[in-house]
Amino acid sequence: MSQEAEAIGIGDQKWMWWAGASSAQLAAGVVWCRRGYSGSGGSMPLKAFAAASLFVSALGSAATASFFASGFQSVEDVKDAGERFRRWMGALPKDTTAR
Repeated sequence: MSQEAEAIGIGDQKWMWWAGASSAQLAAGVVWCRRGYSGSGGSMPLKAFAAASLFVSALGSAATASFFASGFQSVEDVKDAGERFRRWMGALPKDTTAR
């Protein structure tokens, strides 16, 4: 656990904050879509883009929450897990040399 995480009190449960952010963004997007369109026609593209951005950011926050909830702390952890999985399957080692 990093010193920054300890300082702000989130510790190893930081995935819950990401899950909360995802839920809030998804709820805001649903509310905005259900409210419907009102106002001038010129602002409709901006409102549609803002609602779509809420759904995309909710997906990103949910992906980050699942990453932290699974116990991975860095991309290197994911790479190591992938290598172990390939060995378990009996697949040939992945060639990582530049071509």
